Amino acid sequence: MSENVERTRQGFEAFNRGDMEAVTEFLHPDVEVYASEDVGESGTYRGRDGFLQWNRVWMDAWDEFRVELEEIEEIDGENVLVHVTQSGLGRESGLEVSQRVTYLFTVRDGYAARLHIYGRREDALAAIGS
Repeated sequence: MSENVERTRQGFEAFNRGDMEAVTEFLHPDVEVYASEDVGESGTYRGRDGFLQWNRVWMDAWDEFRVELEEIEEIDGENVLVHVTQSGLGRESGLEVSQRVTYLFTVRDGYAARLHIYGRREDALAAIGS
């Protein structure tokens, strides 16, 4: 397992245990965070503070939220796709929701310089020109 894959896996483990400090330490200070329209809370955010702002808005919508890592796919020396199922219990609606998504991480020098979320693997690959 490459260092980029291992660092990415550790980031998801930290998120699931609520350790946002460890998550943000994995992110480059100028990280680009993007969520496509088909995954919710879409838009682009910059930097660690942008990530935390985006995450806070996202998490405020849920009473419960979890991310189940299904597969990590190393595309090349810096791009890693992470296929997950996100599940949660809506705070307002009380509905349980589950969605498969693909995270694209571009890891440089041990830090995620890009964190994008797509509803389809093909869209993530298109973002890196593969």
